[in-house]
Amino acid sequence: MDLNLTLKNLINDTIAPLLKSMGFKKNGNNFYREIGEIGQCVNVQQSRWNSVESKEFTINVGLLHKGILKTHLNKEIPKFPKEYDCLVSTRLSHLKIKGDHWYELNTNTAFKAIANEINNDVISYLIPFLIQYDQFNNWIDLVTNSNNIIVSDITKFYILTELGQLNDACKIIIKPL
Repeated sequence: MDLNLTLKNLINDTIAPLLKSMGFKKNGNNFYREIGEIGQCVNVQQSRWNSVESKEFTINVGLLHKGILKTHLNKEIPKFPKEYDCLVSTRLSHLKIKGDHWYELNTNTAFKAIANEINNDVISYLIPFLIQYDQFNNWIDLVTNSNNIIVSDITKFYILTELGQLNDACKIIIKPL
């Protein structure tokens, strides 16, 4: 069994159709869509410890706000941003179980079972996350309830500033001694 081909098929037959139906474009193991000033990225990350006999992978998701990147961080937006270009990031598993999980393919893996698991995880956890945060006003939740979602203090500051929450933004960067 060629695990590289199996993973490629999993991505193309399971993840890609769901994300493409939402307007995502695909480039390798990366997906991206824009909704106004918001960009959403999804990445299938392979483990650096993969071998011929076993492949592990996880699904990362990121959010970017073009205005914050350009205005506050003076960054150009790549033509096809990746998850690591994002202001906010997490893993699908963190949305599901609040912990880290890597899917595993090996010669004993039942393709249908793992395809069903990924399909269910994308539909139940990833897509609702993407829908929830396709409106910038909803990003306030990322600042106040960001369990298992990586958002730096400076990003929280910029999000709150863009949302007009200046008092709360100042509380993020001015900490009592």
